[in-house]
Amino acid sequence: MTLAELSAYDRAAFVRTLGWIFEDSPWVAERAWDRRPFGSLDELHAAMTHAVAEATEGEQLALLRAHPDLGTRARIGDASTGEQRGAGWID
Repeated sequence: MTLAELSAYDRAAFVRTLGWIFEDSPWVAERAWDRRPFGSLDELHAAMTHAVAEATEGEQLALLRAHPDLGTRARIGDASTGEQRGAGWID
């Protein structure tokens, strides 16, 4: 999929596609949708982080709490595993 195709998605399809990215908090993608079209991945990322920055304190706390506790043996999702591996935190 290209960014042009992603930008052309309706809100529901956009959220289905990207809603998992921020710890399975689809409200981030839903709010970022309003900032389409995206000319680059950096613009998409900025739209999503802007959605978090503009969220209520309660929404931000819920997002942080949804992140797996890396100090436990709890199973984390594939996306989080890849993120942690890329950062060099797990093998």
